[in-house]
Amino acid sequence: MCVDDELLNTYLDDELQQPWKTQVQEHLGYCNACRQRLEQLRVLHQKVQDSVISDEEIKMHQDRVFAYFEKTRFPSANKKQHIFRKKIQVRLVPALITSAAAFVVVFIGAFVLFGTSVQQGQEILPGIAA
Repeated sequence: MCVDDELLNTYLDDELQQPWKTQVQEHLGYCNACRQRLEQLRVLHQKVQDSVISDEEIKMHQDRVFAYFEKTRFPSANKKQHIFRKKIQVRLVPALITSAAAFVVVFIGAFVLFGTSVQQGQEILPGIAA
């Protein structure tokens, strides 16, 4: 039975306690699949360690990112925000869909009830128009 990835990662991080560490080492001695998986995990760990961004690289872009967030997500106290702006953005689409659906229902109902020809009403809504 092969060793799972969690145990291999713990072994790779050198956090595995002694009774299990010896067993994993013995298993790796005769299991090629686990040795290959351990090597893949070593490569992955190395890539992750190599991709860590240094503090200097973060500092270069930090001010620009903070300025963007302050400008777009946290409006300043000096700038007066329109009261309807958020309400319009949030509630406009459902209101338009509801209005369009109500208009269609009223229009078809009026056409069926007050139409000049019963045959036209039967063609549009069969079984409803009399």
